Amino acid sequence: MIMRNITLSALVCLIISLMGCTMHTKNSDYHFGPVFFRYQGPDKGKAYVCQTVSFPLWLEGGSQFSLGAGLKEKTVILPMSDGEGSSEDLATKKLNVSKPLSIFGDPKPGQWNLSLLCLRTDYASKDKFLANKIYGTRICGGKELYAFTAGISKTTLIKPSENSIYELHYKSSNPMDTVFKIWNYNNLSELTLDNFKKEEQ
Repeated sequence: MIMRNITLSALVCLIISLMGCTMHTKNSDYHFGPVFFRYQGPDKGKAYVCQTVSFPLWLEGGSQFSLGAGLKEKTVILPMSDGEGSSEDLATKKLNVSKPLSIFGDPKPGQWNLSLLCLRTDYASKDKFLANKIYGTRICGGKELYAFTAGISKTTLIKPSENSIYELHYKSSNPMDTVFKIWNYNNLSELTLDNFKKEEQ
């Protein structure tokens, strides 16, 4: 009887330790538990990218609710805008990734990192491109999506702002090379093709 209780307690502790929890707010994600992640600043004038991978169990709350088992990969991409350069100082302008407590040292841009306890990502931009991959089972609901999936599912979401032109080049096989740019105008009726060519050059 005692051994059964010990085994049950150990199993419960193992499940809790393997479950990742994420809280979504308006401009931030808080990840608790094990999560792999990588991020990229606006190197070479491309985009801000943050990619997280949760497994084998996960729970989400806040603006998006989700419960699932398997592997969940989420990619958030923020655009370059209005003449931004590619200096390293811009890496925290729109995307800020906290330094999680890790035995592997501070996270490095473009490389996979592991957070075991807590990771916070801030997205200081109302313009976002979201891509999700699920390998397993998930039930979810919220601002992003209402769905029940089993097997393999892939979804993308973008909500364009008014009076804006977007350029997006995205490949799910290599999200770190995404190109995402935005041009904002007070009145699109004043925009001509020559204006766009000038901005692109």
